[in-house]
Amino acid sequence: MRKEDQKTPYPWRGVLIDESRHFLGREEIVRVIGLMHRLGYNRLHWHLSDDQGFRIALKDRPEVKRISTKRDYTLEGCPLGKRTKNEAANQGFYTESELKEIAGIAASKGIEIVPEIDMPGHMSALLAAYPRFSCGRKPFGVETTWGVFDHPLNIGDPKAVAFAKEIVDEVVAIFGCRYFHLGFDEIRRKALKSDPAC
Repeated sequence: MRKEDQKTPYPWRGVLIDESRHFLGREEIVRVIGLMHRLGYNRLHWHLSDDQGFRIALKDRPEVKRISTKRDYTLEGCPLGKRTKNEAANQGFYTESELKEIAGIAASKGIEIVPEIDMPGHMSALLAAYPRFSCGRKPFGVETTWGVFDHPLNIGDPKAVAFAKEIVDEVVAIFGCRYFHLGFDEIRRKALKSDPAC
């Protein structure tokens, strides 16, 4: 724990932003960081991937930028009530230089970024570009609804695990972070049974 954090009974004062589902963009994130600084917050938990979008243009993986950073539409409304199809595609991503710039702005204001790349479940957007690394290994698209889906990372496949490690290493290098959120939630047994390796 940093010395400046030890001076308060609440050393972790955080805000979570989920851009995997609703991309905000650089200007809005910088504005939020400014507000966080004024209010005394010191951690930005930045949810950059989930089933509905992957928001980082990875260096050597153009498929991610082309496939994983957008979805065709969004199904809006309560799952138990009326739902409407919003045809406006939700898309967007950050380049490495944009993320480093934002991390620098945050650091200059005493705010540490904790990036989140959800895995092995909730990886649909990323794995839509690489279905061979999913359980089932069949093609699918970026999800347009909310929920739990049946194509998690195939953790029984060494190549899939190596792929996930590469992603984590790249994101950690971009942010230079001490903390990284992996997720590890909500995987259906049915999905695991779809592939012997899973």
